[in-house]
Order: sequence, then C-alpha cells, then structure tokens
Amino acid sequence: MQVNCSGCSYRNEIDESLLPAGGMAGICPVCRTAIPLGGWQAAVAVGQTEQSAEPALPSRAEFDDDLPEEGRVSLINIIALITLVDSTLSLIGRVPGLSGVLGGGTGLTFHQQAKYLYDTLMAAGFFISVFGLMARKNWARLLIIWLFGLGLAEGLYMLLYQYFAIAELESNLHEGFPELKRQQSAKLLGCAVYAFFLYKLTTRTIRARFR
Repeated sequence: MQVNCSGCSYRNEIDESLLPAGGMAGICPVCRTAIPLGGWQAAVAVGQTEQSAEPALPSRAEFDDDLPEEGRVSLINIIALITLVDSTLSLIGRVPGLSGVLGGGTGLTFHQQAKYLYDTLMAAGFFISVFGLMARKNWARLLIIWLFGLGLAEGLYMLLYQYFAIAELESNLHEGFPELKRQQSAKLLGCAVYAFFLYKLTTRTIRARFR
C-alpha cells in the first residue's frame, strides 16, 4: 500500500500484510507526523464512539519494523558497505591479470584458470548487486542471496577439505600445524558471517524494505 505523509512530501510503499487487522498509526520518519495505515482511522472512529477512548500511538521502534528505513544506518547498508569493499579489493587484484588468464599466457592449469575466472565473476556479481541493494531493488537482494549462498557452500567445502588435509599431515609428520588451524578459524568466522547475512536478507522485515 502507498504511504503518504500529510505534513511533508514523504511517500513510500509498505507491505500491507505486515499491518495488524485493524490497521495502525504510523509516524513519518521525516517530520514525525502521524500517518494512518490500513483501516486505522475507521478503527479509531468506532473505538471513540463505543468507548470514547483514544488508541495509543505505536512506539518509534514498532513503526521502524514496518516501514523501510529512511535516513538511518541499517543492516542492509552495513552488508552493502562490507560487500562493496571486499568485492572492490578482489576486482583490483584480479582484473589486471584477467587478460593473461584468458589468453593462456600465465602458465596456470585449466583448473586454476577456471577458479580464477569464477572468483572474478563472483566479485563482479557482488560489486554490481551492491548498488541495487542500496537502492532497495529486490533483484539485487535475490542476486546477493545466491552469491552469498555460493560463497558459503564453497567456504564450507574448503573447511572440510582442509580439515582432513591437516589431520593427514599431522598423522604422517607427527607434528602440529597451528598456523593452518588459525586460518581455519578465520574461514569459519567468514562462513558464519555469510550465513548471518543470508538469514537476515530472507527475513520478512528485510523483504518488506525492497521493491
């Protein structure tokens, strides 16, 4: 449904399914004017006729859960910023060598070339999706969910592969590899961050902020 503030030029759209059955009173995030949402005005009139009582306005926190975020730091913006920095650094490191990989002049094996191209395309996909994410475009949310999913699957695979490789090295050489294990811990943390971002981008509250 369309939300229009009578006190200023603020307007936006929200998912009507997020509103309670009788509607509710919202608060404009720009000028703080009360905005009736759903059938709230009719519910107030009936309540005043029957009980002569005024319903209480929702708190700012309750209203922020239902309307898109405007003018404040949000989890979506944090995800976009982290993704932008990571993808930009990755592209800076990979794009200069892309022509050599495509031309076969780097001496890499076919598997290494395919991995190089895959990582470059992943970084490019993240870089493109960031701008759509900041503009609250749903295609960008879906694209970045797929990219996070691929990254999480790849990270979990590498964790398992390296875990067994380290265990075999320790068994054969009879010594520990603390540096490799610390790297494993860092990768596990990265997988946890990816999983958290995936979860948040699929919640109903976050979905309501995209169009």
